[in-house]
Amino acid sequence: MTSKSDPETEPFRSKYKARELLQGLKNKIEHSIEDHSCEDLILLSCCLQYHLGLNYIETEETSSGEEHLVRCNQKLIDHRSNHRCAAVAISTLNQLGILWCQRSETQKSLEFLKEAESVYKDFMNNVDAVPWGVHELFQDESSHKSDHERKEAFQNIHTLTLYYLAQVYGMLDQKVKSAKLCHITLKRQLECKQYTSMDWALNSATLSQFYIAEDNYPLARNCLASASCVFQEILLKHPEALEVTGDQVEGDIEEIQHRKADIARCWLKYCIALLTFSGEKPSDPFQEIENNEAEEAESEEENSEDYKVPEKFETLELAAWEDKVPDVKVTSFEEARRLFLAGQQFVSESKCYYVFDGHVSDHIEIVQDHSQLFKLLSQFEMDYDRRSKMHKRRIDMLVAILDELNPQFFLHICRQIIFEIAETYNTMVDVKLEIKRRTEETPTVHMIKKINTLITKSIEYFQRFIDSLRDPQGVMPDEYEENLVRPTLIANFYIGRLYGNYISTEVADRIKWLESGAEHYKAVVDYCKKYPTAEKLVKAELEVCEDMVQFAPIRIDSLKRGVLY
Repeated sequence: MTSKSDPETEPFRSKYKARELLQGLKNKIEHSIEDHSCEDLILLSCCLQYHLGLNYIETEETSSGEEHLVRCNQKLIDHRSNHRCAAVAISTLNQLGILWCQRSETQKSLEFLKEAESVYKDFMNNVDAVPWGVHELFQDESSHKSDHERKEAFQNIHTLTLYYLAQVYGMLDQKVKSAKLCHITLKRQLECKQYTSMDWALNSATLSQFYIAEDNYPLARNCLASASCVFQEILLKHPEALEVTGDQVEGDIEEIQHRKADIARCWLKYCIALLTFSGEKPSDPFQEIENNEAEEAESEEENSEDYKVPEKFETLELAAWEDKVPDVKVTSFEEARRLFLAGQQFVSESKCYYVFDGHVSDHIEIVQDHSQLFKLLSQFEMDYDRRSKMHKRRIDMLVAILDELNPQFFLHICRQIIFEIAETYNTMVDVKLEIKRRTEETPTVHMIKKINTLITKSIEYFQRFIDSLRDPQGVMPDEYEENLVRPTLIANFYIGRLYGNYISTEVADRIKWLESGAEHYKAVVDYCKKYPTAEKLVKAELEVCEDMVQFAPIRIDSLKRGVLY
């Protein structure tokens, strides 16, 4: 029976009719069991009980559905190794796992799903017969499946068990197990060709983000390349989805463009993460030993459940995608630039769907990621002038997006961007000062003016960030919001430091800048004295601030007395 023809006023009409037939057949069989108890009738009764349980769940009568599934599970405990009902036994446990998961009883859900996994393993290890499908017990022989179809269906049921386990472990915050099970599920789906291209591609791209967090770039790249390869199946069927226009697309094409952009964003995160990883300094060797020991212990714990680290997806032709980016640390500017250019391409692909008008938050995050690409590439650039230009590109794109935002509606995002602009100007100051240090000749008036201008811009944006905390009357809060404590104190710290970087031969200017800088250093010290919990957030910076507050008066006095320092 089908529910497609059910009227809107009776959406479950066909399911109710199916229930009557199932219940009637089950009653007859149970009467027969009373007269002639035999395994065939018992198994058939269990199978019907399972389908009745599903029927009740599909009509949103979960309590009644649970009763049938529980009875079915209890009756089948002694028959799980029977090839005619093993699939029903596992499917029953799967459904009970889903039901308890929907009730947010994840631990109880896990118990049922682990039991389903155990039944599968016991059957595969101890039974030679081919397992029947979940409908075959009440079908005539002419409708029975071939052994190949039966094996495939049985494996698909187990794949569902693993998929549900992945979700439950994720809810229990056991991320490693969840990721491994997700990977195993995707691999099984791919090998059996039992998947929906869009769902599979999105799940594989999402899984890559876990491996990125683990610094496992070979597996992360493989997941992303596999996602792009499988998604290509959709694009070949719908080439019109590649035609990006200003028109508002809807339906399947809109969804395709949406998901294509999501996969591009996952690639973009990969490029940023690998550039970050490549630029990190070697860690303390003693700390590294401790970390390795901890990782080994964690690895042993994770592998105790037989969820081994999955292999790559190897049934797909991935060279076209994997060749775009490396999967190991980049060590030169040319290698970093190649990764950067790939990242820029993914920025463009992401923006095709996530335009500013309609996707403000996503569009801004993509712009911020683009800024990060320039920042990370600059670490590999040895030419300081070119490095400075990269940071200028960052400022240009960030200022452009900031000008489009209304702080009244996007205050949190505005603060993020303002702070990043301030930091970028500060970085440019450091770059220019390094150029000045490396120049043997006396700095030109133009160079000094450029440095001072950059300092002023950095102070301006850091102060703008601090001022964003003021209430409508312009009054600063006595205590900052928890997530704003560190950035606000750091902004004051940077302003104090920036005032000390101004260049001038005028004593009056230098005294004024020292006094202004000392005020901001003092703001950090005073806040931490008033709210001691803030000290741990700015421990290193606080020590500098305390020293500068102490020595600033001495330096100012020296300048007034004509003593240079």
